[in-house]
Amino acid sequence: MWIESFPCLKEIMDFYFSEHPKPEREFQQLIARENNDSTISNESEYFISDVEVADSDYVSRFDPRFYIASFAGYGLHTDCMLTLSQFRRIVSRMKTRMPTQQEINELVGFLPRLYGEQLTPIKKWNGGRQGQDGVFIMPGPEYDPVVDEFFRVASKECWADYDYPPEEAGRMLENPDVIKTADINQIKTMLTYCVRGERFCDGHWSAMIEGGHVRRLLERLAEI
Repeated sequence: MWIESFPCLKEIMDFYFSEHPKPEREFQQLIARENNDSTISNESEYFISDVEVADSDYVSRFDPRFYIASFAGYGLHTDCMLTLSQFRRIVSRMKTRMPTQQEINELVGFLPRLYGEQLTPIKKWNGGRQGQDGVFIMPGPEYDPVVDEFFRVASKECWADYDYPPEEAGRMLENPDVIKTADINQIKTMLTYCVRGERFCDGHWSAMIEGGHVRRLLERLAEI
């Protein structure tokens, strides 16, 4: 009975919100789609179902919607503001374990698969056109299965740096001398940058591979 009623109930809700718009719902849906319905969503270490993140230590709530939109680092709730530094301290407590030798070997094993042959990371770009209904379909890459497999492995919890600084990690990757002397923790930081960049820029994985960044990280990992 309920299943049969869903289309009608949805139509009623759609009509109601067209008359009484609630932007927060749209933000919730956008965030949920990005984190739960993307190439690496099943390997992600977090899933957002609501825009507020509660923290008992600070007795406060953090609103990623506002943080993402403005980078100001404050939640929307004036009675329980959470600064960016406080938010980072919360994230920094989420320490991950170190990879085992078997997990290191598993990742290094992708070196010949990614660089041994003339691999083209992106097989083709999908979308980038306007449908018959007038809706524009955003372009997105379809990666070679080896690339998808590598980043699934690189997305494992043992390789994650929850507190990684994106700008600093990007600068580290651009400096081959830094990679040559990097330790495991620094490799995790740079690898996290490689993995997560695809969330913000389609084609990022391809750039990391073709630019030699992944190669240098794996070669350094093989030396440790």
